[in-house]
Amino acid sequence: MKKTCMMIIGVAVVILSLSFSGCATLINGKSQIVTINSNVDGATILLNGFVIGETPFTGPIKRSKDTILSIEKNGYKTRTMALLAQYDWIPLILDGLGMVGYGSGSFSTTTDFMTGAVYEYSPNVFYIDLQEDYNYDTGSLEEYWIRRFAMLNHSQIAIEANASNGEYIHALSDLMGSKMDREEAIDTIRIALAASDGYQLAFGDELVKSFRDHN
Repeated sequence: MKKTCMMIIGVAVVILSLSFSGCATLINGKSQIVTINSNVDGATILLNGFVIGETPFTGPIKRSKDTILSIEKNGYKTRTMALLAQYDWIPLILDGLGMVGYGSGSFSTTTDFMTGAVYEYSPNVFYIDLQEDYNYDTGSLEEYWIRRFAMLNHSQIAIEANASNGEYIHALSDLMGSKMDREEAIDTIRIALAASDGYQLAFGDELVKSFRDHN
């Protein structure tokens, strides 16, 4: 009986705390404000291969359990790290109390997991120390980002390749823009996809080889 009463009290506290917003998604949202800085101003910041700004940076990034942060600048070694994420307690409590879908009815804990709203980066301030690269090679760096983006987003690029349209295939073709226009780059991407037979590593290698050999 005492245990049941404590559970009822707990439910009441959670309901009261959510009464002004309706659900976990509305409280926490799909993004989180983070600060990213380095010892070098103007370094390019990329999340999962997409540029979001330059150091120093403070702004929202999408919550996710799989987020790769990279910092790059000409003449410096690129630094890459995985952002650590932890679960927000509110949607997890709702799920534990059997209150999935509480509030407006249009959101739920399941929805929060799908959108990434249950993840929060900790800590939310990142400082990256960039080291000078005395063997800096523009061509090598260009090939590195082509391979990395191609492998990281292999599945989505394969989906978009047939239509020759989409943000991923356009972003990849833009990375190849120093040697090819968009149409030629997309054709090269298609050939590399076919040659790689669905393997991410092979796709990256095939694409970089074609890019390197292009006149």
